Amino acid sequence: MKEKKVIIAISEESKNALDRIQTKVNAGFIGGRIKKYDLASWLILNSENTVPAEAINNIRKAFRDDLKLLEGIRRQLLNARRNGANRSEMRELSIRLSRENGIEMPVMTMPAPTTNHE
Repeated sequence: MKEKKVIIAISEESKNALDRIQTKVNAGFIGGRIKKYDLASWLILNSENTVPAEAINNIRKAFRDDLKLLEGIRRQLLNARRNGANRSEMRELSIRLSRENGIEMPVMTMPAPTTNHE
C-alpha cells in the first residue's frame, strides 16, 4: 500500500537546514539515497516523543500571541470565579498562569483599611 503524502510549508531557512542534514546523511551512505520527504518524515516521527519540555516552552514563547494569551488567562479566571473561587484563590491562579506563561506581574498589595476617628 502506498503511503499518502501531504504538503507542508516551511521557511527557506528551514529548507536550507534540511538540505544540510540531507547532505550529511547521504555523504558516504552507499545503501541508497535519502530523499527530503523521507528525511523530514523521519525527523518528525522520531522526535515526537522526545521533545524536551524546555523546547516545548521555547516554541510556545517564540509563537505566543499576547492577546490570545491574555484572553485565555481571563477565560480561566472567569471559570474559576463561576466555580466559586474566592479572591485569594483567584489571585493565586492569576499569578500561577502568568508565571507559567512568562508574564512578569507586579506585586500589588491592598492598603490596610483605615478608620476615621473624629
